[in-house]
Amino acid sequence: MDESNIFDPQTREFYSANAALLADQYRSAAGGVETWFSVAFPEGCRVLDIGCAAGRDVSLLLKGGWDARGVDPCPELIEEGLRFDPSLKGRLSVDALPVLSTIPDSSFDGVLCSAVLMHLPEEILFDAAFGLRRVLQNGGRLLVSLPVDPNGEPLTGRDEKDRFHNGLSPEKLELFLSRLGFTCIRKGENSDALGRSEKKWAVGVYELTKMLPE
Repeated sequence: MDESNIFDPQTREFYSANAALLADQYRSAAGGVETWFSVAFPEGCRVLDIGCAAGRDVSLLLKGGWDARGVDPCPELIEEGLRFDPSLKGRLSVDALPVLSTIPDSSFDGVLCSAVLMHLPEEILFDAAFGLRRVLQNGGRLLVSLPVDPNGEPLTGRDEKDRFHNGLSPEKLELFLSRLGFTCIRKGENSDALGRSEKKWAVGVYELTKMLPE
């Protein structure tokens, strides 16, 4: 499967064309999913950030003592991350859900998937959830965030920047993950780290408690 052709073209073009601006915005973000790192991931474990963009959260994980790496489908964002923080060299690479073709099975203790799943076509969401499970060790932890509106409803359709949102709700994601052996151990909400009043973030921590039969 060619992951580069999976994503909505307008969404992919937005991230590619605005990589430098987005990298600066992400670095200026205050709070956000990083407030959940110590809740989700045991100290010092190996964590993969799927959809790492310019590597902001990979840098924060490394500073916090985790052995972090990141993948993103947008090479322009990765280039921006390496330009800003050369210490990320060898830790960021191009790859994407659902296949994650460069990541071996059961190779990470933790997976971060923040602000990613809402952009995937609905028909590959279960495959994407399986991809998250595949790269985790048994007992591993998954930290996920999804955008919702102020009333807690999932975002659907195109936003003002023409990015596609599939309407994935936290409840539907939890159902997908439960079918793959995950148990939700913590959930909550964060305000938007960029200060956008029109959205907030539903956050969940899941543990892979049951491996699927061979």
